[in-house]
Amino acid sequence: MLPALAKAKDKSLGAACLNNVKQLGIGVMMYAGDSQDVFPYVFPWWTAGPYKNALGLTCGGEWFRSDGVTPNTIAPLLTNYVPNNLVWTCPKRKRGLSYLNYAGVAQPGQPNITGFLSYGFNEIGVFGGPDLNSGKMDDGIPHPFKSANVMRPADMVAMCDVSGSNDPWQINGDADAAWLDTVWAGESGPGYPPTGSDNYRIQTATPNTATASMSSMWIAMRPRRIRASLPGGNSGAFSLRASHS
Repeated sequence: MLPALAKAKDKSLGAACLNNVKQLGIGVMMYAGDSQDVFPYVFPWWTAGPYKNALGLTCGGEWFRSDGVTPNTIAPLLTNYVPNNLVWTCPKRKRGLSYLNYAGVAQPGQPNITGFLSYGFNEIGVFGGPDLNSGKMDDGIPHPFKSANVMRPADMVAMCDVSGSNDPWQINGDADAAWLDTVWAGESGPGYPPTGSDNYRIQTATPNTATASMSSMWIAMRPRRIRASLPGGNSGAFSLRASHS
């Protein structure tokens, strides 16, 4: 009886997580609709901490930058379209609902306070992009993305649930999970161990994902392969090939 109840609960939490991704996907498309088809992005795509929240406490950097005002991910850009900040927290992994203080004690809060999210962004192909010659994210040039640029929308993963620490003292490391960028792509994948690499950011066999399709923004997919390759043989970019679940 108990295993059956646990399975049912797990399925329910998975459905709630997928619903979060759907809401986020709709928010992204609404933002693009109000921005001449340009997807939300921040420039530069990431700024190092330390970070402080509205309470003046050290937090993660997946909401605002060090000044506590400027977005460090697209999450704050979507507040007009996704006003409930709790949508950014997966009901199962609950990343974003707490953060550790200097003594290592968990403090409750919402993502705009904790600075952590349960979902990560494709910074390579959707919410920005690298220099295609070097594979580096920091080429000093903004890379706005339009949904019309997607050749195969159902295969272009825009967001998925991620894992990571909620310890603000581990920023620039295990506490940075929302940025699925060339740094992550170059240090993760089948050839890297589960620990001691950036594979920690995606630690689930069947993550909920959002695609960049205009007609069907969200479907459940299973990443099968993560490739780190760029034109000319440079390492750094990735492709998530997916099969419908």
